[in-house]
Amino acid sequence: MEFPITVEDQAAFDKLVGTRLTREREKFSDYDDLKTQVATLTEAAKAHDGALAAAVKRAEDAEGKVAARDEADAFAKVRTEVATAAGVPADVLRGTTKEELEAHAAALKPLITAPKGPVIPTQVGEGRTTSSTEATAVIRRLWPADDQQPTRSARRRLRVDRSHVVGPVGLEPTTRGLKVRCSAS
Repeated sequence: MEFPITVEDQAAFDKLVGTRLTREREKFSDYDDLKTQVATLTEAAKAHDGALAAAVKRAEDAEGKVAARDEADAFAKVRTEVATAAGVPADVLRGTTKEELEAHAAALKPLITAPKGPVIPTQVGEGRTTSSTEATAVIRRLWPADDQQPTRSARRRLRVDRSHVVGPVGLEPTTRGLKVRCSAS
């Protein structure tokens, strides 16, 4: 068809317009299908965005947990180093910084390394002093040598029936001999 076209009657004009409309309708014949596809894709994109947001949140939570675990591990390492250097158990140390841990370890060290139990008069060579020379004399009479048991006659001489206290040392009869009990006073 060439332009300009001259139309002589209404029927020829209707035929030309009809042909033109048919061509235009063919161009947009899949418009309804495209609208349906767009709606479907929009819903899928919304669902994808929700899943993506949930995945991002889970990843951020996991990163937070990993960072907290790393921080706890680093603090445990510092606590162990301070405890090893001070010679105290790591599980008794309290504090949130290395300086606080070191101060607490310094405060605990004399308590942990202090001599344990009462002072027995025979421990003079270990930096301790005798608490009573009378108690030492009684013990030496009961045990003339370190490997010997007290004799019956020695127990009778001292009149040790059930329990006899001489100064800070208490003597208690047992089936194998006498048991020495020490008190702090």
